[in-house]
Amino acid sequence: MGRADKRLRKFHSEKDRLRSENSRLREEVAALRTENASLRVESSRLSHELAGALSKLESLEKLVTELQEKLRTNSQNSSLPPSADRPGAPVRQSKTPSGKKPGGQPGHQRHERPEPPPEKVNQPPVHLCPARCIKCNRSLQDVTGTVKPFYTWEVPEPTPEITAYLQHTKVCPDCQTQNVLPLPPEAHSPFGPRAMGVLALLTGELNLSKRKAAQAMLVLFGIPMATGTVPACEHTVSDAIEGPVQEAQGYVQQQGVKQADETGWRHGAQRAKAYLWVAYTTLATVFLVARSRGSDCAKKLLGRTFGVLVTDRYKGYEFWPLEDRQLCWAHIKRDIQAMIEAGGKAARVGKSLEKYRRKLFTWWYWTCNGSIDRASFQKRVAKLRKQFHNELVAGSTCKHKKTAGTCNDLLRLEQALWTFVYREGVEPTNNNSERSVRQAVLKRKISYGTHSDAGARFIERILTVSTTLRQQHRNTLEFLVAAIEAKMRGSSAPTLLPDGLTNAQPA
Repeated sequence: MGRADKRLRKFHSEKDRLRSENSRLREEVAALRTENASLRVESSRLSHELAGALSKLESLEKLVTELQEKLRTNSQNSSLPPSADRPGAPVRQSKTPSGKKPGGQPGHQRHERPEPPPEKVNQPPVHLCPARCIKCNRSLQDVTGTVKPFYTWEVPEPTPEITAYLQHTKVCPDCQTQNVLPLPPEAHSPFGPRAMGVLALLTGELNLSKRKAAQAMLVLFGIPMATGTVPACEHTVSDAIEGPVQEAQGYVQQQGVKQADETGWRHGAQRAKAYLWVAYTTLATVFLVARSRGSDCAKKLLGRTFGVLVTDRYKGYEFWPLEDRQLCWAHIKRDIQAMIEAGGKAARVGKSLEKYRRKLFTWWYWTCNGSIDRASFQKRVAKLRKQFHNELVAGSTCKHKKTAGTCNDLLRLEQALWTFVYREGVEPTNNNSERSVRQAVLKRKISYGTHSDAGARFIERILTVSTTLRQQHRNTLEFLVAAIEAKMRGSSAPTLLPDGLTNAQPA
């Protein structure tokens, strides 16, 4: 009995211990489950935070890449002007010194001052005739020599011509009517045609501010003029040249080859963002100030789609047929330079494209100077064109987003890269239109744009007149005076087109 009781007690003791252990384990399991649940919540929170941090890191890396690309942007790989280059920007590579002395080189065409016609020499000639030999003192009175003229030009003392118009008023004794003769057309402004022409030249072409132009009129010609009078004279000149400018625009629209470009402008009382458009041809260039950069403005300037249009890759010109477009290779050169500076695969693609571009323009210069004929040039370009295409395809899959975008865009417009190779008279760049617009850019920096619509019309018209006449080597002031006189008389204004050319004769 004692041994059985002892075993029984031992059994119950072990049973109690196991129950206690089981209870403890149950509590531990419950605690672990609670801890596990909290850890799951914490893990979910950390996963969410990690996803947010990775997303933020990705956006920051993208921002850093964009900022690094902006830091690398300069006048050699973008459309920025050289004046906008940062202090650390790469220095433009200078040409290798040729060892020649500065100045005109052998074979250079001389640019000498032309001799004035005899009727223009308004002073009696001064004869410088030697009387005796400077070496032996022999008399030279009986010796016939040669005469070499030398001319000096001098600006006469400014004396403005002032005309007084005295309007007499007479009262009729019978009907008491006051009788006054009207002023003649030339007296409807306090300033004559030449004075207004000079003023328009100072503000429109020479980029003087209105205040400085008024000061110049007083200092140079003794004509007192208030600053507020300057825009009134500008508007008179603008009305006088409206017809010739419209005729020039019609002429430009009908030319077989033209270049176009646009640049920023400021317009209105708040100097809001606007644009100055330009269309260039060999003998005439026209301008347009517009508030928009859309294709509607390009259509207004260029008219119907006729001839070849040379532009950059701006989408506002895409209404023009692709087979009649030529993309500017100067802009493409900057895009290629940006690829090279991006590094990696983009740099490899850019270097290959630049190699082909250099070959292309070497052949083009040979064609221009007659070293090779156009047929040989076209034959060489045929193979290079395929190589250039293959590099663009390789660049279109590049991980560098900007490089891939540029290559895809060039592939889309690829036909317009080679128009100048097969069409006579087409340039591979639109540099002429960009040169034409530089004068307006300088004026914008000085005057901050135009205040009114009338001021905008004056700017586009005076720029059209001055640029076109400069292309034709004609006198701008004489044209303005003739146009203002014609406006006063109510007669036809002079034409901006060269002799023998009309709007019905496209080049």
